[in-house]
Amino acid sequence: MQGFGNTPAALADDFTTLFTLLPASGGPRYFYRVPTCPSKSIEVDEVGDTLSNQMNKIRIIYSAHLEFRLKIRDIPRQLPKRIFETAKEHYFDNQTRNYAAVGKVIYKGRNREMAVIYEQIYDQIVLITIHPLKHLQKLHRIKSRRWQRV
Repeated sequence: MQGFGNTPAALADDFTTLFTLLPASGGPRYFYRVPTCPSKSIEVDEVGDTLSNQMNKIRIIYSAHLEFRLKIRDIPRQLPKRIFETAKEHYFDNQTRNYAAVGKVIYKGRNREMAVIYEQIYDQIVLITIHPLKHLQKLHRIKSRRWQRV
């Protein structure tokens, strides 16, 4: 069996292409492990979600990773969307090439700053993950110029 880089799957840029490149019948069958990509393994939050302050309708989509983090961190399901929509601070992360929305919320009985990491794909916002920011974490990322205000 050839390595992953030499297979037809290496040429695939999305799941549809991947499955059409696989042999339909006969011949050897290979199972490819497709790397997780938030924009390809997503769940729609609610149909018709829009940002009230923009004229174009933008759908807010939760990644599978975000759904997992919500469960293990015991975070309410609507909190990432609320933080994204009401955040007064949005940053571009030069290291990950994603965006971060930072907002203050009450989390586990404490007033905490939470970061929602997201990316914009055409008319969709894909919320990738959420996490509470540690004391001074935001300031260090701004000072080191990793985060730039948008």
